[in-house]
Amino acid sequence: MMEDVEMLRIVIADDDALFLENLVRHIPWQELGYTVAGAVGNGEEAIALCKRLQPDVALLDVKMPGLDGIASAEKILEQLSDCRVVFMSGYASGKDYRAAIRMKAVDFLEKPLTMEELCGILQEMADASSSVEGNSARTYSKPIETVISYIQKHYARELSVASLAKMIYITPNYLSTIFKKETGETISSCILRTRMEAAKKLLSTGMMSVKEIAALVGYQDVGRFSKAFHQHTGKTPKQYRKQH
Repeated sequence: MMEDVEMLRIVIADDDALFLENLVRHIPWQELGYTVAGAVGNGEEAIALCKRLQPDVALLDVKMPGLDGIASAEKILEQLSDCRVVFMSGYASGKDYRAAIRMKAVDFLEKPLTMEELCGILQEMADASSSVEGNSARTYSKPIETVISYIQKHYARELSVASLAKMIYITPNYLSTIFKKETGETISSCILRTRMEAAKKLLSTGMMSVKEIAALVGYQDVGRFSKAFHQHTGKTPKQYRKQH
């Protein structure tokens, strides 16, 4: 079991009282590295709780009376930009998915969901958090941390070595050199990998067209996106979607 200082704090919001109670009681939170900071039944309470407790993760039902999960998440992220959001919904729409993508939500879980499924994503987040903290202390300098974080948050934008270098006030050549030295990959490779991982997740949902997904991960030309995806995965976007 992890020490308390390492626990990630999570706030949960769902208007189904029985479902909420089951989550709080039956998920092995401490074993996964979490402490439940609060569990509430609507979006307004979730926003107030997050403002007061500043959790690391917000687990939100999309369809709640009053302020829904999407609107609640937007308010929460205005206050806590580093909070990681996971949505749950039994009635997901394409609009909901697009909003979740825009907010860089960690995942969008469809109800009915299994405890194994939820535990899996919670464990992934906890592992990623530990890995980032360890790597930051052990491996990456502050400029490289800044660039990686920017790529992860803004991969849908037009990115270049020059624009990233300008952002942290160093020359493009120097940024390329230290990025490759510290991470083992080029900046272009990092951008491509980040975009393709996002594209694979979107293709798996089956909610959007390949053209829409291409635009969401930074490609206005769907043909260019398809070529890049095939080179990266060995499959076309349509082939990948059929297999997942």
